[in-house]
Amino acid sequence: MFDLLLPIFMYLIDSILSVIYTLRFLKEKYEKRGMPVIWAGVYFLIQIQVFTIGADRFPVGIAARSILNICILLFMQSFFFQKEIQKQFFITFSFVAGTETVKYLFVTFDIVVSGWGNQILDHLLAENILNTVERTENVITVYNAVMTVLCVLFYILLLSGFLFFISRKYVKKDYPLQTYENVFLLLPCIAALCISVIIRLIISSLNNGMGIVIYETVPPIRFWLPVVGALMLSDIIASVVLFQKQIQYHEETEKRTLLENEVRQMQKEIAEIQDIYTDMRGLRHDMRSHLANISLLVKGTADSVDEELESYIGKM
Repeated sequence: MFDLLLPIFMYLIDSILSVIYTLRFLKEKYEKRGMPVIWAGVYFLIQIQVFTIGADRFPVGIAARSILNICILLFMQSFFFQKEIQKQFFITFSFVAGTETVKYLFVTFDIVVSGWGNQILDHLLAENILNTVERTENVITVYNAVMTVLCVLFYILLLSGFLFFISRKYVKKDYPLQTYENVFLLLPCIAALCISVIIRLIISSLNNGMGIVIYETVPPIRFWLPVVGALMLSDIIASVVLFQKQIQYHEETEKRTLLENEVRQMQKEIAEIQDIYTDMRGLRHDMRSHLANISLLVKGTADSVDEELESYIGKM
C-alpha cells in the first residue's frame, strides 16, 4: 500500500509546487482565485494518467518521461498564463531538472535509509523481539509508514527549498530575456537533467537486477552521489545568481553612464553661463566707460552743465 501511495504523494507535491513556482514568474491569463487549484488538479491528474495508469499499457522510460513532462508543463503554461516564451522555457526546464535531480537523490536516500531499517529489523529478529507473526506484521507496517513519511518530507524539503531559492534569487522577474541569455540559463538545467536521468538509469538497473550491490561494492558512492546531486542543483542556482548579478551590473553601468552624461551637460551649461556672466561684466564695464566719456564730453562742450542731463547720465 505504501509503495502505491508514495508516487501519488510525490505527484501531488509536484503539482502544488509547480503552480507556486510558476506564479512567481508569470502573469495569469485568467484572473480567477481558483486558477492555482485548477492547475494543480489538472497537472496531478495528467501525471497519474500518463505516468501511472498509462504506463502499464505504454511503458515510458525515464528520459522520455522527462521530455513528456516538459511538454505538458509548457502546454499548461501557454493555456493558464500570459505568453512569455523565453521565461516559460526557463521555468519549465529548471523545474523538471530540479524534480529529476531531487528524485534521484530521493532514490539514494530511500536505498540508504532502507538499508539501515533492514539492519534494525534483522537485529530485532536476531534478538527474538519479533517472536510472533502479528508483532512482526505490526512492526513492518509501522516501519513502512515511517519510511514513507521520511521520504515524503525529504522530497518536500529538498525540492521546495531548491525552487524557493531560485525564485528568491531571480530578482529581475520583469526583465525581458534575450535568446542568448535564456540559453545561458537553460544549459545548466539541461546538463543537470541529463546527468540525473543517467544516474537514475544506473541506480534503477542495478537496483532491479542486483539489489543494492552498487552501495555495497562501492561504499564511496553513498557519499559521492548526493554530492553530485547537490552540485547540480547548486550549479543551476549559481547560474541564476550570476545572471542576476550581470543584469544589476549592466543597470548600474547604464545609470553611471547616464549620470556622467548629465554631469558633463551640467558642466557645459555652467561654462556657458560663466561665459555669459563674463560677457555681461565686460558689457557693463564698457557701458560705464561710454557713459563717463559722454559725461565728460557734455561737461567739456557746454558752457553750463545741464543738471537734468548730468543726473540722467549718472543714473544710467
